[in-house]
Amino acid sequence: MTIFANNLIKKHYSRVMKKITKRVFVILFLSSALFSLNAEIRMPAIFGDNMVLQQQSEAAIWGWAKANTTVRVTTSWDRKSYSAKSDGQGYWKLKVKTPAAGYTPYTITISDGKAVSLNNILIGEVWVCSGQSNMEMPMKGFGNQPIEGGPEAISTSRNPGIRCFTMKKASKSAPQDDGEGAWEVAGPETTPNFTATGYYFGRLLNQALDVPVGLIHTSWGGSRIEAWMTPSSLKSVIPDV
Repeated sequence: MTIFANNLIKKHYSRVMKKITKRVFVILFLSSALFSLNAEIRMPAIFGDNMVLQQQSEAAIWGWAKANTTVRVTTSWDRKSYSAKSDGQGYWKLKVKTPAAGYTPYTITISDGKAVSLNNILIGEVWVCSGQSNMEMPMKGFGNQPIEGGPEAISTSRNPGIRCFTMKKASKSAPQDDGEGAWEVAGPETTPNFTATGYYFGRLLNQALDVPVGLIHTSWGGSRIEAWMTPSSLKSVIPDV
């Protein structure tokens, strides 16, 4: 009698769990579908307030919106609108023409029916600052390893024409569409965390050219070059990898 009762309970439990699993799956599926339909504009972290775009270029801009819908991007420097259609996952990409460098702040508006604005954008020279610990070392220095002249440089660093985006470290097995970070304007409150090598380079460039400078900091101390290479480029030099 006990064995029969146990088997009956197990069968009933199994049927109940199957029903629950199916319902949870349906709920998750519908939630995902509704999210896709109602998704708002989302931009990668690299596109945000205070960013710098390369002057006199066709700058690529991309993001996510509602699936299969037209996305319009309007640039305030020429009041021109560009459009692209998002794919089934909501991804879209286009290019905008940028003017000559200058200190006039601009706005970019992205809309798929609901608008998102990126503000205080400057046009200038954009440089990627990558490498190992010699690039990673911040203006405030490492523990017990100060930057010579760092405190004085930090205290006089306020300059709206120098901006830095520091990408947060993340180890992934495949290329990513986005990361964590934000554009910051140089000043005593923010400069301590800027890459020291990158900041001094950017400051010199800003003084020499008298144009805004954007620094994209992506270094990782002690990292191997292979980790920065695409699988195809790595195999072209090391076929057995």
